[in-house]
Amino acid sequence: NTGNWNTGDSNTGNSNTGDWNTGDRNTGDKNTGDCNTGDWNTGNGNTGDFHSGGLNHGEAPIYLFNKTTKVPRADIPWDLINKLSSLLQKDDPIDPTPFLSIPNATVNTIKALHDAHIAARKGNP
Repeated sequence: NTGNWNTGDSNTGNSNTGDWNTGDRNTGDKNTGDCNTGDWNTGNGNTGDFHSGGLNHGEAPIYLFNKTTKVPRADIPWDLINKLSSLLQKDDPIDPTPFLSIPNATVNTIKALHDAHIAARKGNP
């Protein structure tokens, strides 16, 4: 732990309870920011899990292809998301078919995302 009055492991900041928190007065694990309660929050004043931003509560919705999804976090095909993420780092064409089971995925959304990655690598976001 770095800082003062921390309980848990690998905390940075002050008055954190839990593990791997960065910031001050976090309760839970893997929070970044200040005054978060829950796990995996980024920002300030969140309660619940997986929030980015501030003053949120409950469990954060999952955004895929710029849209929210109501699919439970445990049912998201993270292996497909990871595989598609790796392919997006290359300029080679992507066959979207294996990834259409990802919520909100369409041939057009996958192509648009790939085009955006290519443009960003070329400095044209």
